[in-house]
Amino acid sequence: PLPNTLYQNEQVAKTDIDHQLGLYELMQGNAEAAPQTYKATISLDEFGQRKIKSKLQDIEISLARVAKVAIPIMQQLYRAEKVVRLVQPNNSMSEVAINKKLYDDKTGEMSVMNDISRGAFDVVVVTGSTLPTNRYAQLEMYMDAYKNGIIDKTEVLKKTEVFDKEGVLERTDQVGQLQQSVKSMEEKIKELHTDKDGNLIILYAQNMDEQYTYIQSAKEKGYEVLLLDSPIIPHLIQKLESKKEKIKFSRVDSDTLENLINKDDQIISKLSDEEKEKLKPMIENAVSDEKYTVQLEPLDSKSLPFMLAQPEFMRRMKEMQQSGGGAMGNLPDMYSLIVNTNHELVTKILNTRTEKKRNSLIKQSVDLAKLSQNALTGKELTEFINRSIDLIK
Repeated sequence: PLPNTLYQNEQVAKTDIDHQLGLYELMQGNAEAAPQTYKATISLDEFGQRKIKSKLQDIEISLARVAKVAIPIMQQLYRAEKVVRLVQPNNSMSEVAINKKLYDDKTGEMSVMNDISRGAFDVVVVTGSTLPTNRYAQLEMYMDAYKNGIIDKTEVLKKTEVFDKEGVLERTDQVGQLQQSVKSMEEKIKELHTDKDGNLIILYAQNMDEQYTYIQSAKEKGYEVLLLDSPIIPHLIQKLESKKEKIKFSRVDSDTLENLINKDDQIISKLSDEEKEKLKPMIENAVSDEKYTVQLEPLDSKSLPFMLAQPEFMRRMKEMQQSGGGAMGNLPDMYSLIVNTNHELVTKILNTRTEKKRNSLIKQSVDLAKLSQNALTGKELTEFINRSIDLIK
């Protein structure tokens, strides 16, 4: 058998080679060989890279010398026209023609474009992605430079392995724009948009045309409505709400204005408690759909008699689920059917004696509320059209 000293010499030789090349055990993936502190690990890794770069410089110098010898030979060899294809690291390809002959119609002379047989050339060796680097240390350095305002976020992203860099930049820009919009209007709306609990309520719309009725109602009361039409708005809003205290976003059609910005103002209902108890089952029987919850509320008499609203939380969950951010299965559509007890139409429905006419008025009013939310389709839309024609005959 071979003596143990021979095996020891082999191990010592391997260690010496790794040490000379800067390949410490840590850099080969041995976590047990890492120092106990993060800074010491970074320093050891940096020393190893210096040695590797030193060896790489020797190779680069050798390649440059070989190229200086090869270029004169190439100038003598490549006399004919050729096309050189250059492939970039991102797989984009470009073509360059050398020794391309061009004929001048005016002078009748023949010229050569990109004639490599003439001139002197410099040789520069550029190392590629095969050079090992400590990405975490490099990223930390770039983050420090970004925090100090030396570089921008684009340069930081270049040093990461984030695939969709353009998408990330676009989304962060949208966050910045949203923050700027909120900041610019915060002082302007502070008094009117602050509720009884001291929360600043930002009213927003995602589609000016579809939510036009609700936007106009808010503006008539002096409220400001912010247009936020990006598909990632639920994520942006959630991020901004978590950063700033006492700020909440509510879509302008997610509830009544009195509930969205609750000032704790008491509005007296024109209907008594007995009349409300009588009215509610009438509407529930006429609607007969589990996804609608009937709410009787005393609102401004000029407000809509019936309003269909989807709670802010439920709608955000559905929107995030549709954009790929949900893992809760298909969430059901749940709406609040808000009935304004101070509107004259509601009083008329309550006082209508015949059940058929009363149900017709309720269905017509509910369908109008659905129509304002683009929730009236198919059979229900056809029935609404036919009922409307009957009413105007």
